[in-house]
Amino acid sequence: MKFRFENLGVVEKIDFDLSKKLSVFCGPNGTGKTYVSYALYGLLNGISFVPAQLFSMKELRERKKLDIELDPDIIHSLREVALKDLQDKKIQIVFGLSLHSLGQFKTSLLSSREETETEVRDNCFYLPITKEDDVPPFAVFSKSKNSLTLNIQYSTHYLANDEEKWLPNYIAIALSMGGILSSHLLPVERNSIYTFSKELSLSRLQNNYDLEMKRKIRYPLPIVNSLVSAEDLALIQTSKSPYFALAEEIEQKIVRGNVSVSDLGEVIFQPQNMNEALPFLLSASLIKTLSGLIIYLKHEAKTHKLLIIDEPELNLHPDNQILLARIFAKMINAGIRLLISTHSDYIVRELNNMIMLSSKKIDKKEFGYEDDEYLNPEDVGAYLFNFNKEQPNRVIVENLPVAEDGFEVATMDAAIASLNERSMNLYYKLKENNG
Repeated sequence: MKFRFENLGVVEKIDFDLSKKLSVFCGPNGTGKTYVSYALYGLLNGISFVPAQLFSMKELRERKKLDIELDPDIIHSLREVALKDLQDKKIQIVFGLSLHSLGQFKTSLLSSREETETEVRDNCFYLPITKEDDVPPFAVFSKSKNSLTLNIQYSTHYLANDEEKWLPNYIAIALSMGGILSSHLLPVERNSIYTFSKELSLSRLQNNYDLEMKRKIRYPLPIVNSLVSAEDLALIQTSKSPYFALAEEIEQKIVRGNVSVSDLGEVIFQPQNMNEALPFLLSASLIKTLSGLIIYLKHEAKTHKLLIIDEPELNLHPDNQILLARIFAKMINAGIRLLISTHSDYIVRELNNMIMLSSKKIDKKEFGYEDDEYLNPEDVGAYLFNFNKEQPNRVIVENLPVAEDGFEVATMDAAIASLNERSMNLYYKLKENNG
């Protein structure tokens, strides 16, 4: 699914491809990367569609199994409705701003009807629907590649009639958004979320939204939802994600200890080779920064969710930034969809290394990489946010080509080249003056 955002803060426009497994935002500070990330978060959360009868719940309850021939025209129209809903209603809730502040924001679907049919036909997924962990699914949606047939199995009356109404919309979201049902955002404020969430009034935040924008909202929606999640950790930690092992790898290789949640919902860090756990307030900044990702991978991650991380390099030494980039590749190859915005040349260069490692002619072990530490270039979307030279207060977003050797970020390369040149000139000047 390809679509366009226009007039979003300083961003003139961005053409985004939601089908990419990894999306990378790069560019100078203040170029609107967080704005676009927030808008994407809003698009993928709380989607409200016009009724589209993909299948009959009455027939599904009676027959328990249905094979539905999908109509690409319906999927195409659902995409248009979702984008229009973001433009007209949800964008002000996402940013906590009144409509006139974002009055010029526009969305448009770039994928043609034919491209939508191709995407739907090529998309394959297996989506079990459960009410609780460790409980057999009451419904399973599946679709094979190169097919427009949706297979639905319904096992029992697990849900009340009013709860069943969301099932058709649930699968409509998955089909129209390329298999993505929702998103989870780790903001730059994440190193403070678990530290100060207890001091913030959750009820006050929720009451702001109950007023339906009648008064000014203090926080953007991703921040509000992060605070809500922090208050719900006692419940969240009772679930176990299929990506638990990836969290343990981060703990072993980067944070060197265990991040856990107590029965009271408090985050605890247990360093390796220490008998006593540390309160979260006394943990290193590295722990505060990565704890959100670790908890997400342990308890919340699912293949149908897009994970958005704003500046994953925060508080990380260069060697840990490289290790984290390798974890990202493992996450993507395990089925997690990921979007990052970064200023880190180390992360970008390591991503490029792993794109080159996708070549079957290169032995990963020879260069110290594991089998799942690679990225296929066709799965990566790279975007460069940069100021318009003619209008310095506006930003142009360039879709960077991703080749077999990766992608180039001109703003990073220019800064590094300039620094290296100054260093060399100063070095030779120093030698010259010293005779």
